[in-house]
Amino acid sequence: MVQGFGGGQVKHVSVHRLALVVGAALLLQGVSACVPAVRDARGYILNERAVAGITPGRDTRNTVLVALGTPTAVGTFHVNSWYYIGAQTETVAYKTPEIIDQQVVAILFTDAGVVEDVQRYSLADAMKINPVDRETPTRGREMGVIEQLVGNIGRFNPGATRQAAPR
Repeated sequence: MVQGFGGGQVKHVSVHRLALVVGAALLLQGVSACVPAVRDARGYILNERAVAGITPGRDTRNTVLVALGTPTAVGTFHVNSWYYIGAQTETVAYKTPEIIDQQVVAILFTDAGVVEDVQRYSLADAMKINPVDRETPTRGREMGVIEQLVGNIGRFNPGATRQAAPR
């Protein structure tokens, strides 16, 4: 404690206490760096042997369904395309998960339901897209909360009885 002007005592934060707080913060930062990375499989877990067993011209939708299961996605514009999508992610502490590996198996069928082609894609084939963040404007007037509340006065009549619908 130190004497201040007028005889009052003033508290000081000691250098030791400040060093302790800074040291604790650095220690916590260092410990968080030692947190193990958590790996997680998402989506379809690729079965190499099952995919290799699919033969174009011989297998059908049913045999693919038995071998690989339900596809992750079906083509939007070409319903004869089935996609099996799986990814390996890694999360460190509080950070967002990072995709470290991705495998996509695309199976194309003829109109008769016979496998036409089996294509494989990896993370190296992926393209980064930037979604548009604009909003489509709505027509009409934006009403505030007060306008909505005042606008509802008199709309509802709690004393009115319900009338039966005409038959």
